[in-house]
Amino acid sequence: MAVFQAPQKPWRLASASRELRIDQAGQLSRTLLSEGESFVDLVATQRLMRALFDLAGADREAARVGSYGFPDRARFEDAIFDRFGVNASLLHRLLNGR
Repeated sequence: MAVFQAPQKPWRLASASRELRIDQAGQLSRTLLSEGESFVDLVATQRLMRALFDLAGADREAARVGSYGFPDRARFEDAIFDRFGVNASLLHRLLNGR
């Protein structure tokens, strides 16, 4: 999904449906729910995977809070910790062998 490429965008079910060329937003929601997923969880996962991808790079500055659609640093850090069990700084060091 395009969330990985543009995680900072305010993703909504209707815009995602248009991007995926699905006629009705409800159809996308039903499809995701039938697979045990929700749109909100999918967007959050894609945003965090992009943050992980960027944190694995050599430039820590690439991983900016605003780049991932989180409203502030605290929510970004909370999401990183909830998903990976460490804060963003430690995750960056672990990914880069430092």
